[in-house]
Parts: sequence; C-alpha cells; structure tokens
Amino acid sequence: ALGDYCFYSCDALASINIPEGVTALGNYCFSNCSALSFLEIPESVKSIGSSCFLSCNTLQENGIIINSTTPPTLLGIIEMNRIYVPEEAVETYKANESWKDKTISKIDDFHYVGIEVNGFKYNIYHYKGEATLVNNNYSSEIVEIPESVNYLGKTYSVTELSNGCFNRCNNLKSVVLPNTIKIIGNNCFYYCSSLTTI
Repeated sequence: ALGDYCFYSCDALASINIPEGVTALGNYCFSNCSALSFLEIPESVKSIGSSCFLSCNTLQENGIIINSTTPPTLLGIIEMNRIYVPEEAVETYKANESWKDKTISKIDDFHYVGIEVNGFKYNIYHYKGEATLVNNNYSSEIVEIPESVNYLGKTYSVTELSNGCFNRCNNLKSVVLPNTIKIIGNNCFYYCSSLTTI
C-alpha cells in the first residue's frame, strides 16, 4: 500500500508509476501535488483513501486512469470527476454507488487538457498518440503548426484542429498546416477577417 500522506505536497511530482501489486492508496496520499498531471492506478488497487487527490488541480482537470474492471472502494471523499476505466467496465462504474456521480469514460479516450507546448495549447490523447490543437486566441499574423509535439517524454502527432480553434483571430493572415492534420473542426477559422493563406 501507499500510506497516508505518502506523497503529500510533493509540488514538483509530475507523474508516477504505481507498480502492480500495490493494493491501496492512503488518505491524502497525493494531496497538494500541484504538478501531478498523469496517474495510472493498477488493477491491484482495491481501495482509495479519503482526499487522496485533494488540491491536485492539474490531475483533476486531466482525470485518472484506473485499470481495474471492479471499482475500488472509496474510503471517503475523492476529489476527481474524470475517471478512465477499461471499456468493458464503464457501465459497472456508472452503476456503482460510490462512482456514479463521476464522469466515466474508456481508457482510450484519456487526454491531457490544455497542455501548452512551445506556445500552442493542445489536448493530448495519451493512448492514441495524437494531439488536437485547441483555441489559443492567437495574436500572431503567421502560425506554423508542427507535425508533432513532445510531452512527458512521449511524441504525439498533431492530427486535429479543434472546433473554433482560430475563432476571431483577427490578426491572423497565414496558417501553415502539417501533413498530419486529419480533422479541421467546425468554425475553425470563423471570423478570421485578415486570413489570406492556408
């Protein structure tokens, strides 16, 4: 088990690999780990302590991955709304009394939200190896979108521009798109009154 307050206020901790075999996460285990952005809980974890993720703001925005098809027992309040579980377990978690008020999705849909890399903001899809460029309110006249981005030691292919990605970017004159782009979202260049070249 990872004991109570095990990583409490480890401000620089960005990710952690919890080994298979750990059976419990203690009370306040990761509380106040403000830099923590990725956490994958192995199938062996059977219980999660009270306030385990308290004030883990980045992690709360991204969500956590739980590899167990059986929902772990919650030993108090869990400050986490986005939970990613095996696809075959989604309905089981949604029906569980302790988990039913959470947003439950399949693991393949896990993504980091609004991650800034080299001045651009992305939603980064961990298991798909892809990144979506999201609205940044660009003030530049020329934007060149990279083919890929690196985050936490992994490379992600930039494959999509989100809905409204460049919405009302009035200064924007030119956008250079990489060959990796597969999807351009609705209203992507809406009201880009100066845009002349893509």
